[in-house]
Amino acid sequence: MDKHILEIKIPIEDNLEDSLNIGIFDDEQLKRFVESALFNPHSFSMYNSINDNQRRCKKWLLERVSIQSPESILVLGGWYGGLAAMLKRKYDCLVRSIDTDPDCKRVGRKIYIDDYIQFRSLDFIDYPIQNKYHNLIVSTSCEHFKREDLIEFINKTPKGISFCLQSNNYYGIEEHINCSDSLEDFVKYLPLHSMLAVELEFEKYKRDQQKSNGSQLIKYENPEVNISYKGRDSLSVLGQNKVSDFSGDTGSGLNYRDYKDAFTNSCLIDTGAFKDNGRPRDINSLEASRTNISYQLSEQDQKKLLIQQLRDKKEEEQRIQRLSDYDNKSFNAYDRIHQRLLNR
Repeated sequence: MDKHILEIKIPIEDNLEDSLNIGIFDDEQLKRFVESALFNPHSFSMYNSINDNQRRCKKWLLERVSIQSPESILVLGGWYGGLAAMLKRKYDCLVRSIDTDPDCKRVGRKIYIDDYIQFRSLDFIDYPIQNKYHNLIVSTSCEHFKREDLIEFINKTPKGISFCLQSNNYYGIEEHINCSDSLEDFVKYLPLHSMLAVELEFEKYKRDQQKSNGSQLIKYENPEVNISYKGRDSLSVLGQNKVSDFSGDTGSGLNYRDYKDAFTNSCLIDTGAFKDNGRPRDINSLEASRTNISYQLSEQDQKKLLIQQLRDKKEEEQRIQRLSDYDNKSFNAYDRIHQRLLNR
């Protein structure tokens, strides 16, 4: 058996013995997972989706989810369906898993038959949540989502739906585009009216969990103005402070000058090192100076010019001849076809 399969198979079997019966696979599903991974170019991603940290995060999340008999659960960024399967075992209800990677849908349907877990291949922001009622929306992949998309999705979700979300502060992966430095940072940007927030410690990173439970409020802060600009400390509120110079830099090597300062204290050239003696002062003087320019070709240059003129003349004659030959061939071909149509 493949080394990777052996490394994964043992912890999976341990997970199946969990007292909460929320394992990722049963025996048949585990078999189909291993078979699907054997010749899949994305096998590393498949193994990674059920590594020890992934299973620990998902199990920890399910232990803290407290919702009574949900009829339908939606999983955002569900990967190959591991979290969806655990939710299915715990609640025995309809579970739908969505992910942008079409391979997740293809492989997931092989591992879990579609009436067990429903797989959809699309970006969660395009999911018609307004028309689909789910009691619970779950995701352990908030660090993979654009922050503005997650905020928009939550805002357009109908009232009465609970969220259970996880993120982390692990910046070492390129796809982690929305990490949160702390639990407070994660909770702060989520547009949820009430929430319960808890944190799970890891060696390399923390996976932050936030759950909306409908009645309990842990922390609330008034919104702040936050300008996404490196030089924001140099900005001033109009009417409060006086700014005499707006010069600065973007922080990426591009400098800019205050408009008034650029005209008052010009530094484009060093006027002391520049000598303009004898230079024309206007366009008329420049034209007059150029009318006196004359040039006499040497004998060698005259021969080169004559040869070039003869070459150009010959090439032009050949070009005209080629066009004439082409026209004659076309005319003759047309005439033959015409004569055949007339049976002559």
